[in-house]
This record gives sequence, structure tokens and C-alpha cells, in this order.
Amino acid sequence: MKKELHSIVTVGFILLVLMTKMLSAQPKPTVIMNQAYDYTGEWYKVGKTTFDYLSNNQTIQTEYGWIPPDWKALNRTLTTIDDHDNMTEFILEMPEDGEWTPVVHWAYANTYQNGRLMEVKQGDPALIQMGLFTSRKVYAYNADGKITQITQQLNTGSAWADISRSVYHYQGNDIDYITEEDYDGSSTSWTYNQKSVHTFTSGTLFSLEELEWDGDDWVPIELHEYYYSADGSIDNILVKDWQDGAYEIQRRFVYSYGGTSVNERSSGLPKTCTLSSYPNPFNQKTIIQFSIDADVQVSLNVFNVMGKKVRSLVVGELRLAGFHQLKWDGRNDAGQILPTGSYIYRLSTPDRTLSKMCFLIK
Repeated sequence: MKKELHSIVTVGFILLVLMTKMLSAQPKPTVIMNQAYDYTGEWYKVGKTTFDYLSNNQTIQTEYGWIPPDWKALNRTLTTIDDHDNMTEFILEMPEDGEWTPVVHWAYANTYQNGRLMEVKQGDPALIQMGLFTSRKVYAYNADGKITQITQQLNTGSAWADISRSVYHYQGNDIDYITEEDYDGSSTSWTYNQKSVHTFTSGTLFSLEELEWDGDDWVPIELHEYYYSADGSIDNILVKDWQDGAYEIQRRFVYSYGGTSVNERSSGLPKTCTLSSYPNPFNQKTIIQFSIDADVQVSLNVFNVMGKKVRSLVVGELRLAGFHQLKWDGRNDAGQILPTGSYIYRLSTPDRTLSKMCFLIK
């Protein structure tokens, strides 16, 4: 049980760090629920994170695991940030004999140039006061001021040695994907580790796909889908794992704001209509996924860029409220393989229509 809870907390912490970096302009949550999905449409509470904002610069983040019939505090962190929203101190505490006991304490020295973060040095607070640091991150930017690379380095005592780096790639003003790379000192070369592919809609993050490099190709691991409330704040993040050639729903993180009571949502799915496809671009097949918030008649068709319908995947079928997915193999209704190009897939219900574009590569 302890190992399982630790895994839950680790996943949640990684996700929350990512959200802090990607969506710092979002309202601050007070509670984030971690729920597991059992494939019958039911959600079960697994963990939660609470946030206490001591000031504009200090936050206490407490992680809990659900051990029926109550919540159990697992750990908490005290973080301090500077006026640029970058961390200056991190303290991790674990419960011991009814008291919170510090187990990790890091301090950070941030260097700025023209308002841009250029370097972050990390180490024990006492050693930092003497100018001794354990590691550092070095930031690089393009001419537009966008981050192009973050390099992690270790202090060897005589020099800074490269360990890993994050390389940013853009499509317009939005991040397209980020590659995580490890440094091989013996060959003085960089090797791929992971990649995160971002999908934006009108400047808003819609999904984030995590892939792992197996030595020859990128292998899908996990997909995060982001759902928003009417005011633009995050409502929930749906997490899917790659299993048997498709993404399967595993869990979600439900956000609550402003000190309001937490809606644990023990059943039901996001009350929204969504449409997406993965992979995109694709070669042999793509998985088209959609969600509906009521039992309705659904049609799902594919059109070429001239507006001609080339494939009917679902024609006026009654589908139950919830998430659905189906495969499109890049063929038309006659079974012929379509040429390379852009295609529009359109979901239609009696009261709404959603369209998205995908790219077929042959």
C-alpha cells in the first residue's frame, strides 16, 4: 500500500510541477483530486493535493492518499518563489510521530538578464551561503525571447558537467514538442530519452502526449487531455495510458478553486463535448476519440480539404454519454488508401458540430 501511495504522489507531483510551468497564468487551485477510472463510467478517489497560500510567494502543498474510510497525509512541501514566479526554496516534509519532519531542503539562486531567467543554481541552503552549489540549470533563448534549451549540469568540484537537457521546438507562438535528452560523457553526445508533444487550440493547451525513445523510434506512453471551465480555469486533466495500440483512460485530476468545497465527482464524465485524434500526423492508422455529455445520435465523417466526404465512420448511431474511440485506417468508403494530405473529421450531434484536422502521411 505504501509503495502504491508513493507512486500516486509521485505522478501527481510531476503533473503539478508541469502545470505550474505551463499554466502559471491560471487561477491558483485550492484542491486537486486524483481519481481512478474503472471503465464502467465510475471514478474513485485515490489521492488529493491541497494548497495553502501563505502569501504571494509561499505555498504549502499537502499530499493525501485515500485509505478508507479517511484521508491519510503522506507528505507536504513548502515552496517559496521570487517575484518572477521561480522557486527560491523547497522543503519536503514527511509525517513522523504526529509531527512533520523535514527530509529534503533545497535552496535556489536565480540569475536574470533583461527579465529573462538565465541560470538556476541549486544546493543545500547552508552551502549556498558559502557559494557552493550541487547543480544548476542554464537557459537559452531564441531571437523572439522563447526558451530553446534548458541544460542541467552537475558540479564536479572543478567544473560544470552536462547531465541532461530539454530542447524546445515551436509551431508559431506555441510549443510544438519538447525533447528530453541525456548526455553521454564517453561519446560526448546527446541521446534521446523522452518527448512531450503539445497540442494547442486558440493558444490554449488542449493535450500533452508523452513518448519514450526506444533506440529506434518514439513509443507512446501517456496522454494528458485538458478541460476548462467557462472562465478559462482548468476544470480537470484526463490521463490516458498507451495500451495495446490505443490510449485507455486511467485517471484524472479534478481542480477546485477559491476555498470552495471539493466536488469529488464519484461518477460521471466531463460535462463537455470533445474531439481529438492520435497520433497526428499518422501513417497507418489514427485513433479518433470523442466525448458527449448525453445519450444522443452521433455521426462521424471524414472530409478532404475540398469539403468532399471521403469516409463515414459513424452514421446516426445512438451513443451513450461518455468517452468513445474508433480507428480510421486512412481509407475511403471504397476501401482505397487516400493520398497524403490534410483531412477534416467532423463529429455531429443534434445540437452541435465539432471539426478537427488530421494529416495523413503515406
